[in-house]
Amino acid sequence: MKKLFEGVGVLLFALMFIGFAAQVVSRYVFNRPVIWSNDLILVSYLWWFCWASAFFVQRKHHISYHPLFRGHLGRLTQLLAILFVAAMFLLALPSTIDYLSFASMQRVGALNLRVGWMFAGFILFLLGVPAQLLLGWWYEGRET
Repeated sequence: MKKLFEGVGVLLFALMFIGFAAQVVSRYVFNRPVIWSNDLILVSYLWWFCWASAFFVQRKHHISYHPLFRGHLGRLTQLLAILFVAAMFLLALPSTIDYLSFASMQRVGALNLRVGWMFAGFILFLLGVPAQLLLGWWYEGRET
């Protein structure tokens, strides 16, 4: 499963690079800039960022108040903090889905993409970060 997640991340980053390279070549070699590459770069970056944050950034690298929780107050307090974060993320999910459904009515850019689909990677972020935090806490406890 990890290889699949890594493969998707590499594919999204490669799309971003291809869009960038196409823009540079078309603008500076052929002197005919293309419009679609900006959309490709934007969408692949947004999805790559949310994908990487949800599935690759380790718990210790997420923004946290770890001096308060790590080692001083125990694993139960760490779990409560993680459950609080998970609850906030999951509470944001219905409103996010509702907004993305609303935003999907509009199309933007040269690729004529729906706005909702451009930012739908944020749903992966809202689901992936709490899952990763909980799994990290669980496996950390099993190692000690």
